Amino acid sequence: MLLFGSLRASCLALVGVLLLIPGEPARAGKVGPPRLVEALRAQPGEIYDYVVSFEEDETPDSGLAGQRETLPLKLLNGFAMRMPVADAFELADQPGIRWVWYLHPDEATGTIRVLQGLDYTVATLPLPNLANLSLGPPTKFYRTEPELDAPVQRALGAAAERGLIAIVAIGNTGEQAPGYVNPWSAPPWVISVGAWDHTTNAVWTGSSTAEPDRVDAWPDVVAPGVDVIGPWTSTREKSVERRAYDEANDRFRTQIPKEEQDKYTLMTGTSQAAAVVSGAAAQILRYLNGFIVEHKTSFGDALFELEAGPDRMSDYDRQAPRLTGTATPNDSGGMTYSYTLDEPWRLVKQILIDTAIPVPGATSWQAGAGLVDRDYINAQFGAYGSEPPQLLPVKVQ
Repeated sequence: MLLFGSLRASCLALVGVLLLIPGEPARAGKVGPPRLVEALRAQPGEIYDYVVSFEEDETPDSGLAGQRETLPLKLLNGFAMRMPVADAFELADQPGIRWVWYLHPDEATGTIRVLQGLDYTVATLPLPNLANLSLGPPTKFYRTEPELDAPVQRALGAAAERGLIAIVAIGNTGEQAPGYVNPWSAPPWVISVGAWDHTTNAVWTGSSTAEPDRVDAWPDVVAPGVDVIGPWTSTREKSVERRAYDEANDRFRTQIPKEEQDKYTLMTGTSQAAAVVSGAAAQILRYLNGFIVEHKTSFGDALFELEAGPDRMSDYDRQAPRLTGTATPNDSGGMTYSYTLDEPWRLVKQILIDTAIPVPGATSWQAGAGLVDRDYINAQFGAYGSEPPQLLPVKVQ
């Protein structure tokens, strides 16, 4: 019997430059990324950081690194290390090596920290569980066609196999670079989140959007991301402008007591939207845990059905392939969704998609399946109580 563990949303709050996405390894002499292989060959003496991954049945052998320092990366069954380009190609040819991936100097430190953070999260949390990744690489590392076999993407895939459901902000480049998304948000095994603007009842103009024909890079859902109330650091005073902006907001003044207003502020972005979706995903996961325990459900067994009216149908439903369960047209002109016990990330992600509300005037490549409906989720999936997400501080050296 598959049991869903207790809920804590893990927030990886790491500082640095990052990269993204997994999949089957792109073989170019086992060195990646493939698009840079020839450029790397032309500079054999230059020293860079790399992620080295061993075949699944191999134990990572740091002895292959010689006297160089290595940092273990368990999800990737390997380690990170720095070495000359020529040595990287030589190492890639060694028996048992799956691949060696070059890290740009501007992303190396951040990428390695995120990989270590994911290792720590999977080792620390009871699984299945959630991880809110409200972070991403600098926009110069965004791509219209993200590489699915980059180290962070691979690690997110390995984490999903172990039961960690990643909720990833799609990025804030909507106005500056249409078509470019946070590459970590693209793998099918993560939940990609865009931002909705309640002031305009539309997708926030800053929310990153994929190319219309790149269904794989569309956001899965959107959630409120404009003027979201969040914590303000205790180590820095608010600026006069920020304090005035906060206090001019009716919702902020109503919800936050006067004596507490220096502890909170209004924030905008897909990171805020991802936090909202993490809360919704936590509620769904708690319900699934309770349902499975009560009904003694095994993998592949039928779970429950959800009815959706025609007002919840969007283009996304007709264009994006289902991850799990079935969708059957019903008499109301909507759909009846049937679910069976499957991998946690598939279930939670598909339920979020199926229960989303279409955003008026927005296309699927802008809004995915639509707006996450927290009220509906709380009502539909509240039978086994609720548990506020908790922060797991991730600190890596």
